[in-house]
Amino acid sequence: MWLACDNEDAGFQILNGDETVVTLSNSHGEPDEGEEELYDDEMLVNVCPSHKKAYQCLEVALQWFEMQEECDPKRMLFVNYRDLAANKRKTAIKQTSITDFFKYA
Repeated sequence: MWLACDNEDAGFQILNGDETVVTLSNSHGEPDEGEEELYDDEMLVNVCPSHKKAYQCLEVALQWFEMQEECDPKRMLFVNYRDLAANKRKTAIKQTSITDFFKYA
């Protein structure tokens, strides 16, 4: 019974010659506006900024924060987040030495 179901539905769309040409020409052309927006939204959700970009953004935010009346020593703990981004950036830029790959017992 379930084998007969598979015979009716091949699992893919069956196109005639003209439909195949139209489908292939659209796939290599410009995407529709709706498709382009969906693709852009998906890309923005999955983007993770680099360490350098995070450091730059936090530096600007810190400069703004220091100019505010509400800035006090407790709130300056935000500096720790900026320093974390700076350390990660420095670590990412630093080239690994070949001796770091060998463990000495």
